[in-house]
Amino acid sequence: MLPKILMPIKEYSLIRVGKNFDGGYLIGKKSIENSDVLLTFGVGDDCSFERNFLKINPKARIFLYDNTVKNFWIKKLKRSCYKIFRLNPEILKFIFELVFFVAFFFKNNVCLYKKKIVSKKEEVNNSNISISEIMSNLKKYKTFFLKIDIEGNEYYILNDILRFKKKIKTLIIEFHSVHINLTKIKKFVKKLNLTLTHIHPNNHLSVINTIPQAIECTFEYRPKIIGNKKSLPNRLDQNCDKTKNEIFLTFKNV
Repeated sequence: MLPKILMPIKEYSLIRVGKNFDGGYLIGKKSIENSDVLLTFGVGDDCSFERNFLKINPKARIFLYDNTVKNFWIKKLKRSCYKIFRLNPEILKFIFELVFFVAFFFKNNVCLYKKKIVSKKEEVNNSNISISEIMSNLKKYKTFFLKIDIEGNEYYILNDILRFKKKIKTLIIEFHSVHINLTKIKKFVKKLNLTLTHIHPNNHLSVINTIPQAIECTFEYRPKIIGNKKSLPNRLDQNCDKTKNEIFLTFKNV
């Protein structure tokens, strides 16, 4: 069971942004519209969220950071070609997906950096960067939307996020190895001063002691409330892995 601090207390106005299944997140539309900058830590080969974000707020600047994307163009092409050679009925869909993926990174307001996000305490060099340095480089912007999926390294930068919580008005973060990091997560959420509007388990990973190994959380500043009765899962939720059973969340007062 998860602590009650990770349970939304109201029903909030949410839309689904990003592709179906893994890669899509629930967020309030106004949080996107009110953001000057989207910072994405962890890209992989999927930028569907960022593409949708830009459609809603075309004036936003998008900065993506991922030190593992060296070969993602090749991986994306191989995956699409594999579908083509198998004569998959969705062949056209994958061709368009590849074209849109490549075109996205040639937009004037989109920048991709092959850098690892590290804590301010760690040594910063040409291959990594800290949130402090990013914020210093982007100090002319006022309102930040932060999206994080860095496979467990999120715990190293939680304190750095809190240092800039006045500028970070929206946060989507995936917590990994939740069963051994609940104390860190609870402390972080208490200090964040944003409202938890949604939580969703990632069913790519299993459940340990009734606790999902990975959870996706959405935090917003002054979100729009549409009801007093929360609904989990939300009607817009989709399993990250459509071939596996859905994970249902339970909470306790701790």
